[in-house]
Amino acid sequence: VLIPKDDVLQVTVTSPNDDFILIHYKDTGITLPYTLSVGSPDTPLGADGEIARFTKAAYQEKQAQNAELAVELYARLSAEPRYAGDYTDTLTFTVTYIDG
Repeated sequence: VLIPKDDVLQVTVTSPNDDFILIHYKDTGITLPYTLSVGSPDTPLGADGEIARFTKAAYQEKQAQNAELAVELYARLSAEPRYAGDYTDTLTFTVTYIDG
């Protein structure tokens, strides 16, 4: 992928209803809120769930390091789990090409 000089690839993440909620797999009435952060457990998501904004400079820097453009997400529970078992959520990642 070559990103032209003034163009940007923006990556955002959402979950259903724009809430990051883990749903108990046996009982959808049991939920567990969590927050996502990006690049570090202490760096919150940007506006509208933005997790990455790749520019030509970022691409060239990674290319020089023989590395791929990537982003790390961290999840942190907002409350202690009160119920044992497995929880699931659905995350949707959207990649938007922004023509500079």
